[in-house]
Amino acid sequence: MERVMGSQEEMVCGTRRRTEAKMKDQVEPRMDRRRFLGQGAAAGLGLIALPEFLRDGSWRGSGSRERILLVLEFVGGNDGLNMIVPTERDAYYRARPKLGLRRGLLSLGEGFAVPRGMEGFHRLFKEGEAAVIHGVGYKGHERSHFRSRDIWHSGRPELKKPQEGWLGRVLSELRGFLPAAAVGDVELTLALRSKRRSVPALENVDDLRLDWDPRRAHERRWLQRLAALQKGSEGLAAEVGQVATASMEQAERLRKAFAAWKPKARFPSDRLGRGMRFAASLFEAPLDTRVVYLRHFGFDTHAGQQRTHPQILRSFSQAVWALRNQLRASGLWERCCLFCWSEFGRRLAENKSLGTDHGWAGPVLLLGGGLKGGFHGSFPSLTELDDGDPKVGVDFRSVYRSLLEDWMGLPKAPYKVKKLPGLFA
Repeated sequence: MERVMGSQEEMVCGTRRRTEAKMKDQVEPRMDRRRFLGQGAAAGLGLIALPEFLRDGSWRGSGSRERILLVLEFVGGNDGLNMIVPTERDAYYRARPKLGLRRGLLSLGEGFAVPRGMEGFHRLFKEGEAAVIHGVGYKGHERSHFRSRDIWHSGRPELKKPQEGWLGRVLSELRGFLPAAAVGDVELTLALRSKRRSVPALENVDDLRLDWDPRRAHERRWLQRLAALQKGSEGLAAEVGQVATASMEQAERLRKAFAAWKPKARFPSDRLGRGMRFAASLFEAPLDTRVVYLRHFGFDTHAGQQRTHPQILRSFSQAVWALRNQLRASGLWERCCLFCWSEFGRRLAENKSLGTDHGWAGPVLLLGGGLKGGFHGSFPSLTELDDGDPKVGVDFRSVYRSLLEDWMGLPKAPYKVKKLPGLFA
């Protein structure tokens, strides 16, 4: 059983991510930051394949009114029992004599509550704009962060080294200039990796700016050669020059469009708040963006959980409330579904370090104006455990099927599990 302390876990995860990123770069270009745009500009001379994002042919999207999906990953393994607190289960308090939450709780009804600090989520739940799905996970215990994330990201538990994500597989069904993006990150999540379509990972709006200055002599020469390709060449060479020049112009138009965007809601200034703000701007821009992916860190609470867990839940609740106010003002909230998940839950019992260790099942959250709010699925027993963990009652792929088919309106998802009914209005 893994018992890595919080700070050590972050170092281990960071080392693993850097190693994996270097390995990925050796196999395929990483669609992140300015490289996503810069390679498009360089394609005019280096014949590097332009990403579809800038190869689409037209800058402005259609401004479609289709439904949109925002995915928020709680990285580290969220303790769902201290987020959706089972206030009427004595077994919860017996297993957590120090970590069990008793005071300052905000009731959701049916014997559940959220901790103080989640006022935004609580209000959304009471207004029918938030749903809790109990006991979500997959068969088999995988207490490894990396293996469990691979399973959730790919939707393919049978694959040891998946290469494509559950969202990446359906991107070919989405049309428009920028159908999907990962924001607030420099690295593209496996969930969005596709064999048929490139997706950008954008840390912030500045990543839509090309690091290109024609005042520099060598870059001025590149621009001159691009212009020459268009004027003095025919066939493929002329087309490459034209598309590469257009990609730079489109990137500059994007930058100006986002610079002019002004939020109507007040977003928190922390990392998640900035990511939510950027996500809202993508949805509101005429780019036909239908899927945005975000990550929220700090959930691997092996020690000192009573200090850190309430803080990251408060950050989440505040960011979600701002997102709701922003999208409601722009008329998009009814068409938005925010899906929040984590790679696993935590064990029922607290540990000696006043934390919780890697578990199994946990709740997932849905938020938006077009949901059937409330509780879905059955809350797992806290007395009939599987190796100390609450059992899985809902296969995570059932949630995926419902999101892809019932919410996004996409063709039948490739999962041999039933959909979870009754999630959407």
